[in-house]
Amino acid sequence: MEVGQRNFAGSKTRRTLQRMRSVLSDLLVMKSPLVVFVALLAYLPLPLIVEGKESRCGYVLLVMATLWLTEAVSIPVTALLPVILFPIAGVLTAADVGRSYLSNTSLLFIGGLVVAIGVEECHLHKRVALTVLRRVGADPKWIMLGLMLPTWFLSMWISNTATASMMIPIVEAVLVQIRHASDHSQGSGSKSDTEGSTQTEDEPDEKVTFLPNNHTPADRHEESFRVEIHPSKPEPLKRPSGEAQSQTSSERKKNKKKKLQEEEGEEGDQKAREAQHCRLAKALSLCIAYSANVGGIATLTGTPPNLVLKGQVDMFFDKYGGSSPLSFVEWMGLGVPLSLLLLGFCWLWLVLVFMDRCCGQVGDDQKQAVRTTIQEEYRAMGPISFSEVETLVLFVFLALIWITRDPKFVPGWAVLFEDGYISDATGAILVAMLFFILPARKPRVFCWRSQKVVTEVQAEGYVPLLTWKRAQEKLPWGIIILLGGGFALAKGCKISGLSLWMGQQLSAFGDLDPWLLNLIICTAVAMATEVTSNVATATLLMPIVAELAVRIGVNPLYLMSSSALATSFAFMMPVATPPNAIVFSHGHLSIPDMAKVGFVMNLVAVAVLTLAVNTWGDAIFGFSTLPDVMTNVTLRVTSPPAP
Repeated sequence: MEVGQRNFAGSKTRRTLQRMRSVLSDLLVMKSPLVVFVALLAYLPLPLIVEGKESRCGYVLLVMATLWLTEAVSIPVTALLPVILFPIAGVLTAADVGRSYLSNTSLLFIGGLVVAIGVEECHLHKRVALTVLRRVGADPKWIMLGLMLPTWFLSMWISNTATASMMIPIVEAVLVQIRHASDHSQGSGSKSDTEGSTQTEDEPDEKVTFLPNNHTPADRHEESFRVEIHPSKPEPLKRPSGEAQSQTSSERKKNKKKKLQEEEGEEGDQKAREAQHCRLAKALSLCIAYSANVGGIATLTGTPPNLVLKGQVDMFFDKYGGSSPLSFVEWMGLGVPLSLLLLGFCWLWLVLVFMDRCCGQVGDDQKQAVRTTIQEEYRAMGPISFSEVETLVLFVFLALIWITRDPKFVPGWAVLFEDGYISDATGAILVAMLFFILPARKPRVFCWRSQKVVTEVQAEGYVPLLTWKRAQEKLPWGIIILLGGGFALAKGCKISGLSLWMGQQLSAFGDLDPWLLNLIICTAVAMATEVTSNVATATLLMPIVAELAVRIGVNPLYLMSSSALATSFAFMMPVATPPNAIVFSHGHLSIPDMAKVGFVMNLVAVAVLTLAVNTWGDAIFGFSTLPDVMTNVTLRVTSPPAP
């Protein structure tokens, strides 16, 4: 009876546990709506208990931060919450919120993206990359530098995701040819050894003939010879007697031992070649991700966190009645040298970690295979096309427009118009529109009126460099919405007074030296962005560090630009940035590989950033000095009331 009761109790307990597991699994399936529901309810006591716009804006900020960090719903979807919550909470009107989603900075981003899509459509970026690779040597460390330079340059102007996606197939082609040449070299050596070796008595004599093989261009890298083996009739062996038979047995044992040693040596050589190839594959994969990440920080349009910075700097300085000190050319003065320094360290660090034991072991046949692959890839593109020439001209034209608009040291072309009416977005949208207007083929006019051109034009008609259908397919609308949501959130923090309150609470950090405070913030941001969205991190930080900078008496741009740049220093995890995820997906890397190499990169990047903002960054922007438009306001806020 007791045994039956115990069995019944045990089965009941098991059923209870099974039900609990079933309920938990059902809850996990619905975790996204549950997290949203909990986030909306958990922070409700804040606006209900604390009166004022600050608490209501804080509620929206906390809800959005929770959803961004947990990614319960898509990050751009979370960025739409201000459209709903700010008008309901009485922080901003719907019209004010709506204007934030298509600001001047968003238009600058859209213009730059359209130009980048035009470059991708005509494959100009691939031609640039292959041209650089043709100029560098075939040594692995120079191949790596040849891959990094175009990746770095292209990431300054087009999406680092698109750049990494374009460059990684080139890496794969190079690796395949190096592997093929290595196997070919080893195979030739083995045949040579076999040909020169002495046969034992128990193996028949064979006549080995090397004949030239006929190749097509498609298999030009295959064996240059084929082997024909003609077995000859073995002669009858005389049975040895006595001493001769024992000598034969001894020789057979020696030969067997020698053969076993040779097989072990070949197996060891094969493992060594595999290890060498694996190290090379890791190095070339990481160099693409790293150069794409550091290339984006060189320009304002290179990476979304820089655009978040631009938009929030404009709003913050407008709050104090001043004009934004951030322009395209001035940012390049800070970003390009910083990016170049990081690119150089990336190359040296990857060479040191992965290539110290493999660069000197690459044979001439492997180098020749790499050269041939790159030449074939370049020849396959054919001569430079009319659309590529047009795109290159428009690309250079846009760069000149941005650089010469207001170069500060001389008057720019913006002085031809009323002050404040022209921005970098003006030039970006102008060039973007030209991509939808200019023809992709030579028009049928003047000296271009040849029969070939006439036939092509009649067959296809007028086709612009870029069609709207193609552009809207490739435009990352989610990032555009995310930028708008961030600007709306920053505007709400400013209007409600929440950012001012947060700055007051953080004024205790004023006892630290500004450079030390900046170093702490950058290190924390660089580590946090390994597991969070860099755009969301930059959006949440900008209003806080801006008010903190004013409180400690330094230029807000000092902490804001450092924080924005630090969000791009994500070298450790595959999920940190799209380029990291792209190279990781090709299977050459593991998470420990990326983490070990990337940890050092994170620390060095933060150190170089600290050097940059405290030296030439300070010379360009005056980071150490609070702007005049903020000095009087700060004195009024911090000075004690008159008796």
